[in-house]
Order: sequence, then C-alpha cells, then structure tokens
Amino acid sequence: MPPCVGRCASPKSCGPVNGTFVGSGDSCSETLQYPQAAGFQIGWRAYPSSPRSLHVTPSAPSSPPADRVDIVFPLAGTLVPRDHGYALFGALARVLGDLHGASWLAVHPLGGIPRPDGLLALHPRRGSLCLRVVPAEIPRVLALAGKALDVDGYRVHVGVSRVYPLRPAEALTARMVVIKGFQEPEPFAEAVKRQLDALSVAASIEVGRRRIVTIAGDKVVGFGTTLRGLSEEGSLVVQRAGIGGRQRMGCGVFGPVGREARA
Repeated sequence: MPPCVGRCASPKSCGPVNGTFVGSGDSCSETLQYPQAAGFQIGWRAYPSSPRSLHVTPSAPSSPPADRVDIVFPLAGTLVPRDHGYALFGALARVLGDLHGASWLAVHPLGGIPRPDGLLALHPRRGSLCLRVVPAEIPRVLALAGKALDVDGYRVHVGVSRVYPLRPAEALTARMVVIKGFQEPEPFAEAVKRQLDALSVAASIEVGRRRIVTIAGDKVVGFGTTLRGLSEEGSLVVQRAGIGGRQRMGCGVFGPVGREARA
C-alpha cells in the first residue's frame, strides 16, 4: 500500500437521499480480450477495426480530469449485502448530505468474502471504505469518521481515515463498469474504447464477466473490465476520470491489478 500522506477525523450533520435509475439484463462468465492493435479478436474470429467502432480519432477532453486521492476509512462490521452499491451510497448521503450530481466522488466497492446467501463477509481486520475524491472535498467526507452506517439493514462503523495519492500502474481493473445502452460484450468493449479515446488514453481492453447490480429496484448490467499497457499518465487519467456511470455506487472505479480482489 502506498505511504500515507495524511490522517484526520471530524464530525458533521446528516441528510436524506433518494433517486431513480434504470437498466436490465442477465449474467454470464465470459472473458474476452480486445488488444490495442488495429483490430481485435474474439475466440478464433478476427474483427477489423472501423472509424465508428474501436478506432475513433482521439480528441483531448476540454479539460483534464481533476486530481483525485483515495481516502480510506477502516470499517468495523461483519456482513453487508454483496450487491451493496446503492445502499452504501444512500448510507453515505445520510451522513454527508445530498450527493446526487457529486462528480467529485467515486466509491470503491467494499471488499470481502462472498457468501452463498447473497451477503459479503467483511475482513475482520482489513475491512475498509475507500472513497476517491477531489482533494478540496476531503474535509467534507471526514464527517464519516466515528459514524455508524446502515447498509440495507447491516450496520458498519467507520474509523479514522488515511489519505493516499493515486499511483500509476501499467494494468488497472474495475470490478464492474456500466455504460448505458451497452449490455453485450463486443459493443461494450467498443464503448469503453471510445471513452478511452476521448481521454487520449491507449490501452488493451479485457472484458470479464457480466455483472448485475440493483439500483432503486432496477437491474443494471455491466462488466468486469481490465485495462493493460497503460502509460503512467494514461493510468492516472483513467483513475481520475473513471469509465462509465454509477461511479458513486461502486462502478467504473479503477485500481491497480493485484490489489486485494473484490467480490
């Protein structure tokens, strides 16, 4: 783990939250690889690239993604739902206030051991809540320290935070990436490529298993996604910007491959 660059705690008031999201789909365990070359290959068939799919001409974003840091809070608890992204977002908002439209915030999915009953067993000594935030918003999220969060009926207690800078890595992975309208692996990979092009980032894209999360009662489909062959700057850009939507609910948040696996 990178060296700590700060630690802190502070109280703050709470507020309610609600919202509406849509989506649908099913599940599978297929893994596809989309190399960075002029085309890509699935199984034994090669698919050439086209200007409208994998090789859109890169265009620099109007402004680079804002710098981010990971602020990590120890988490004391035993169980949370395995599908906890929306419930965790609601729990955070009840402490921090309305977070809808909070583009400065992304939430890592909680790590733990999945159980067959749909719950996630948190690590007894290594459980943590990790938020990726713009540095200017650190004081706001410090209000979480010392609080108890209700994650869909399961209580966890938040400890004192540490702040870590983002570190570049040649390979990054996200447990789940959601891009609206793309629920099949091939068009999804093309959509990821277009978002990378818009960030002026080159990478090899690996599409993993299809995953489903429940958001406000609706099923939302995404895929585990790994990016390889990143430059140092490209790696930092992806970590700052993320890929796809629902980043405040655990989707599209990338970290180095090899970091503790998340269920």
